Amino acid sequence: MLWYYIKNTSNPYNNSYYYFKTKYLESSTVPQVSSEDQGRIANLARKAMALRQADATETDLRKVETQIDHHVYACYKLSDEEIETVEKAASW
Repeated sequence: MLWYYIKNTSNPYNNSYYYFKTKYLESSTVPQVSSEDQGRIANLARKAMALRQADATETDLRKVETQIDHHVYACYKLSDEEIETVEKAASW
């Protein structure tokens, strides 16, 4: 989500590099996430890394990444419309 925000508020430099200035990050917030939710996301991230190392199919990896995405969306309390916007932006 931060990458989407940076791409839409910052100006790209040479070779599409973005400058992470404080002024671009000041208005962003990080939600309070319970330790239970943190654990779920961490476990899914470990599973995704293990799948990558094991050269799992792209379909299996995408399933786990989609689960991570949905947990993050819930942490930010995104609406269906906001989720659609994020997913469209991420599909480049």
